[in-house]
Amino acid sequence: MSAQHNDLCSEEQTLLEAVFESVPGLLFLYTEDGRLIRWNKRHEEMTGYTSDELMNFRAEDWFDEEDLATMAKEWHKVFSEGQTQTELNLILKDGRRVPYFLTGVRLMLDGKPHLVGIGIDITDKKRQEEALRKSEDILKRAEEIALLGSWQLDIVKNELFWSDEVYRIFGMSIGYPLTYEAFLEAVHPEDRAFVDTAWKAALQKAPYDIEHRIVVNGKVRWVREKVRVEFNAAGEPVLCTGFVHDITDRKKAEQEREKALNEIKRLKDLLEAENVYLKKEMKALYASDDIIGQSDAIQYVLFRAQQVAETDTTVLLLGETGTGKGRIARLIHESSQRSHKPLVIVHCSALPGNLIESELFGREKGAFTGAESKQIGRFELADGGTIFLDEISEMPVELQAKLLRVIEDGEFERLGSPHTTKVDVRIIASTNRNLTEEIDKGRFRNDLFYRLNIFPITMPPLRQRKEDIPLLANYFLEKYNKRVGRKITKIPETTMLSLQAHTWPGNVRELMGVIEKGVITNFDTPLDLPGTVTLGHEEITPKLQNKKRLADVEKNHIGRILRETGWKIEGPKGAAQLLGMHSSTLRNRMKKLGIKRSHLSK
Repeated sequence: MSAQHNDLCSEEQTLLEAVFESVPGLLFLYTEDGRLIRWNKRHEEMTGYTSDELMNFRAEDWFDEEDLATMAKEWHKVFSEGQTQTELNLILKDGRRVPYFLTGVRLMLDGKPHLVGIGIDITDKKRQEEALRKSEDILKRAEEIALLGSWQLDIVKNELFWSDEVYRIFGMSIGYPLTYEAFLEAVHPEDRAFVDTAWKAALQKAPYDIEHRIVVNGKVRWVREKVRVEFNAAGEPVLCTGFVHDITDRKKAEQEREKALNEIKRLKDLLEAENVYLKKEMKALYASDDIIGQSDAIQYVLFRAQQVAETDTTVLLLGETGTGKGRIARLIHESSQRSHKPLVIVHCSALPGNLIESELFGREKGAFTGAESKQIGRFELADGGTIFLDEISEMPVELQAKLLRVIEDGEFERLGSPHTTKVDVRIIASTNRNLTEEIDKGRFRNDLFYRLNIFPITMPPLRQRKEDIPLLANYFLEKYNKRVGRKITKIPETTMLSLQAHTWPGNVRELMGVIEKGVITNFDTPLDLPGTVTLGHEEITPKLQNKKRLADVEKNHIGRILRETGWKIEGPKGAAQLLGMHSSTLRNRMKKLGIKRSHLSK
């Protein structure tokens, strides 16, 4: 049942009644202020509302918040421009949200503007579109079907027709005089010869399905054209029908996708290289110790490191082996603005001369014999971060020129590649040699030295910071206690004086080794450096009172653990577990040392 509008004349009512009831789908009439005043029976059947319920409906009652803005925009459009077409989701009485294609036009009734419209349920269309997206083949056919413009050329009558959409695509006013020359004028200058050749070939029965560029209002766009040529019995072309599809967005998407794929590939290669590098450096990372010391010498080094950390200045670390140059390099990186990027370490002395270039700058597959895959170099890995060139004096002279270019210009070429790679890398270098002497001997480039020596930091040897030896020794004692499973808490004064008296040619690294060895060979506190501990070419023989034989120390230690565990050997919290050995091994040691419960229980 339809609503009545008292202001309509009987002739208009009769006409509208016939029109409204003859149209499949929703057909409706609204006043400009949004009141529904007329609808067809199909409207009631499809929405589920009764005639009485629809009498109170307003246009906005059909939509949820998601579509209200679109509805308001299209409502304004129909009354300002005269018509509109859009897709909106109508909320039916049962709560379902159904997509409809709505077409509305402005209609003047009794001198007042109204909106008359048709709504078509496009649920099936939406389902079909979703199905099309699931298949590339279906998508291809859908693109061919969705061509935006059409044209036809009657060769016999020399008549050419373009649809309005073709005019729009080519940026021409509707009715612009059409000629083949006018068409070619719109084609991009670089594509005109290609398009002309394809057209002439189509008139000789060759297929015509091409993509090319056009210039519209000074902007380049892409179109796809497909033409079917019909021939008479004599084989002469008589009729051409063509379609034009604006594929600019698709082309842009393809270009962006290609760009993204290339970037993904680059990042994938970089990530794989980073993983390989990080696995190699993981042990060094976890073995890193804090920089320990209160001496003026080491405090000055830390002051210099903090001074330069916040800049991108190249740093040259000088000093003997074992003085901690690598730890200072890590401190500078972690205190810099590049700390969120990698610190890549290159041990120049550990790389063979024939491989160091590919390690630093990377290589392409087949760059040299044995290069079976592409490899990202250390400089690319360090892009945005820091590279630490440890013992740079070991780098071959012929490679130093390439390094100089990276420092000055931030660019290099991979082995086997003609393309230049740009990087942003902060460089820290170290050496235990006198570079001035190396320059005099022709083993180091003078210009590279001046580029590296902008901010030198000299690491003091341990013999120049003897006041730090107690701190370092106790630090390493605690560290190796945890590692070996000991509880040695004290280093005797006589032992500490001997350590401070030593010249330490191996510096901190040598001290670490001495303390580790002492912890391994002791079970009880205080730390006893058993026998004579060799330190370089010197010997330290601690003068310890009441020194015990190692066997006695071991026997007493095992006995104490057995008493603490109530002579429980196996299982959780048993003596074997606390001693870090297998139960059978413990029993063998007890037998060898003569440990019996009757002896130790007294």
